[in-house]
Amino acid sequence: MSDNTEMVLHENNVQLGTIQADGPSGVVVQATAIAHELKNIIVDRKLYKKIKGKNYVYVDAWTTMGAMLGVLPREVEVVEHDDGSYEATVELIRASDGAVIGRGSAICGMDESTWASRPRYARRSMAITRATGKAFRLGYSWIITLAGYAPTPAEEMTDDVVDGNYTEVSQPAPVAQPKADYGERPFEPNVLKQIVSKKVDAAGEYNASDKQRGLLRGSLELLFAGDPAAEQKYRTVARELTGVDSTSKMTGAQIKALLDWVDVTEDSGGSLKPGAMAVKEARMVENAALLDAGQTELPV
Repeated sequence: MSDNTEMVLHENNVQLGTIQADGPSGVVVQATAIAHELKNIIVDRKLYKKIKGKNYVYVDAWTTMGAMLGVLPREVEVVEHDDGSYEATVELIRASDGAVIGRGSAICGMDESTWASRPRYARRSMAITRATGKAFRLGYSWIITLAGYAPTPAEEMTDDVVDGNYTEVSQPAPVAQPKADYGERPFEPNVLKQIVSKKVDAAGEYNASDKQRGLLRGSLELLFAGDPAAEQKYRTVARELTGVDSTSKMTGAQIKALLDWVDVTEDSGGSLKPGAMAVKEARMVENAALLDAGQTELPV
């Protein structure tokens, strides 16, 4: 087996992963139908971004295609290198019988300006995301192309590809903006709301993954770790800061803004821990919400 999705030919029959057809033309017919349905989902859920006039789909779209084909990704290995880079390997398995039909590996490196300053868990997660996209790209990029999109996962496109070579994506020169002086942390609830709102606006049409939503939900609960009413309290904080108390209903931009605020990190034992200032600010927001609701005496 190679890194590419296996193709088996028996006389006029062709089996490509989970696609089975009478001859190559039958494969194209089935793949075109899948591509058509996939494109509807990509457009509806905005699972793509445009770089230099080309549309690249996020790994969420590649895994959606996999689900339509009955093919699922499986994490095989994640290695942390001495410089802090992470290298992940992901296999594709056929859901019907568990057979391995594809494989890909990718790195999230410390030489990338976007990721060098990010927490370890974020680099590890991106390495897995990229490896997942790579595994699907090696075997199924032609179906993404049939759907009208570039055959490279968007998560790989920190650079653009021109004639097979990577070249830096041109970005408009940033316009200097005066920085608001919010004072020192912890921020008062009304100030924190302004900051979160600005983060949401800056994120724009950010597409948050299911993993990010799950991470935020767990991180918000950690703000009140040990409190039996932790869920009620973190929902209050989320509602006060974004107007929404459920991470499943938040926009991608709201997810990103709150993740930036919580600033969760991973300790040496692998446990997640929110930023100390975020913990203090969350309690201040929850207390302010109680006062606004008419409670005149706060619990000790």
